[in-house]
Amino acid sequence: MVDRAHRRCEYCLVNAESAGFPHEIDHIVSLKHGGSSGIGNLAYACLLCNRYKGADIASIDRSGRTVRFFNPRQDSWDEHFKLLLACHSG
Repeated sequence: MVDRAHRRCEYCLVNAESAGFPHEIDHIVSLKHGGSSGIGNLAYACLLCNRYKGADIASIDRSGRTVRFFNPRQDSWDEHFKLLLACHSG
């Protein structure tokens, strides 16, 4: 699993040596939501991502929509996350 993740958190991509705390194994879809403990449902995660995600699989955005969390087995990081830049002139 560590090799598959290239020693980076599979959610935020922080390197294990730079994180400050050891990375952990996370259930992408928690057991309470029907996930398994099989290798395909486990992710190498930094402490912060693992704690913030918890056992949840989605959240509510500011518009009230349910948004599914990033799944490193299904989603492309670059497509799932978008950086919005604001340009200020003057």
